[in-house]
Amino acid sequence: MNNQVDETDYFHNIQSAIKEEFEGFNIQSDSKILLVGSGSFPMTPLYIAKQTGAEVIGIDIDAEAVELGRKVIDRLGEGLKIRLENKFLTQLGDTMELTHIIFSSTVALKYELLDQLHALTNEQVVVAMRYGNQVKSLFNYPKQETDHRKWKLIDTIIHPKHVFDVGFYKKALSSTQIGVRHG
Repeated sequence: MNNQVDETDYFHNIQSAIKEEFEGFNIQSDSKILLVGSGSFPMTPLYIAKQTGAEVIGIDIDAEAVELGRKVIDRLGEGLKIRLENKFLTQLGDTMELTHIIFSSTVALKYELLDQLHALTNEQVVVAMRYGNQVKSLFNYPKQETDHRKWKLIDTIIHPKHVFDVGFYKKALSSTQIGVRHG
């Protein structure tokens, strides 16, 4: 019985963190979201699609996790615009259409992938990078510095009672973009 309570508390904690994360993320029904590291229980795609009606694409390098995730979506997300793929970023054909990108905190190479995404995405894309520093790094990969010429940290949400924290990034403006905006 105690294990059931612990598992329920864990899922509630994750769901609560997802809800807080997206209160200021400005996802609309016409948004197109990519989740890198969707895993076998895609709580984030389910939550986003149910709350907003947006299209959510989840990718994971673990084929078995994707297959299990698809079964969860079939059971809990009927009619929602959710697609789970066993693909790498470079294999996705529609990255320029993405409005939001979310990196799971358990993706080891997330900052290298963020660097790759700079050339593959539009100028308005917003990125939520989940991470865990200090004791949270037991379950999550920690926050790292980004190339300031490519990505700018615009906000951070620290969740003292949740399993991960979130950094929000936008593309850094190039000198030509700054001239166009102010000129």
